Amino acid sequence: MPSADFLGTTAGVSFDTVKGCWTADAAKCYFNLVPQDSDWETIVCEKLEGMNEVLAYAKNQGIGFRIPYTMTGGPGTITSTSS
Repeated sequence: MPSADFLGTTAGVSFDTVKGCWTADAAKCYFNLVPQDSDWETIVCEKLEGMNEVLAYAKNQGIGFRIPYTMTGGPGTITSTSS
């Protein structure tokens, strides 16, 4: 991973959505709203915010988060749009 991209930033995150949103607890989530694709995601947000083991969370929608990996000698990347 390039060193300039090691920490990343959310400074440029801005997108519109027509989805319902969970109002996140600022102590657990950097973003004020979490777009919800289903009732299940609302339940997950509630549970994550109630767990002492969870320091922070964010839904990977519109933020460009990715996880680089190597498999069978070749590079790959998991993103929010990976299948």
